[in-house]
Order: sequence, then C-alpha cells, then structure tokens
Amino acid sequence: MRKSARSSTLATVAAIPLLAFAGCADDSSVSTVSMGLDEFSISLDRSSVPAGMVRFVGENTGEDLHEFVILRTDLALSALPLDASGDVDEHGAGLEIIGEVEDIEPGMTGEVTLDLAAGRYVVICNITETEPDGTVEHHFGLGMATTLIAK
Repeated sequence: MRKSARSSTLATVAAIPLLAFAGCADDSSVSTVSMGLDEFSISLDRSSVPAGMVRFVGENTGEDLHEFVILRTDLALSALPLDASGDVDEHGAGLEIIGEVEDIEPGMTGEVTLDLAAGRYVVICNITETEPDGTVEHHFGLGMATTLIAK
C-alpha cells in the first residue's frame, strides 16, 4: 500500500486539540461521535452535535488502512478541491483542517477530541493506495466522506 504524502507537522497539530482540552472538560460536557471506517464508507452514529467539545472515535472495521480528517467547510462533498493526484487538497480554498487521525490499522480504533464551532464539517478518509495489480484507489473518491453539523 502507498499512502499519500502527508506533513508530519499536520499530524502533530491535529493532536494538539486533544492534549489542550483533555484536562479542561469533564466527560459530561463532551459529545461523542462514533464512526465506522471500511471499504469504502464512513458512517457516523449521528449527523449533528452541539458546538463545543466533540470526541471522535473511529473504528476501522475494514481490511485496508484508513484515517479520518475533519474539515470545516460550506462546500458540498462533490465540490471539495482535489489536488493533482486526485486526493482532497486539505489546504484548498474553502477548507479548514480541524483535526486528523492517521494510520488506523484494520481492527484498530483512533480518536481525537476537538473544539467545534457551530458550522458544517466533512469527515473524510484521504488515503490513496496502489493495489498489487496497479489499480490506484482514492478512498475519498470511492465514497469515504460524510458531513456533520455542529449547532
């Protein structure tokens, strides 16, 4: 498998909200969004959450490596900007990266807690992999995307 190039700085930045807020909020003030990641979908247990602290827990029930990226945007999923390789351009116009959990192996769970302002968010898997037969799979393009509203 080949994973799209990522900045190690982004992974570090994505972990900061979890560390920064872990001691500030008790469990009763944190909403939890449980999600399933598989080939090739992301399913959320809810479509909206109260604005504020939100804990995202993603379980990889598939056979491939997955990730989840939370982006704030008013763009439709079909209008998200793509880079030259066909992945979502996470730094493209109209997108703000809120957090990310990379490299969730099959059978494993990843989580992050983020402070969400009221607005519209998309949750995507932005991995690209090359299969042994040479087929290139863009997880986002194959359907690994969904929306979430913070009210």
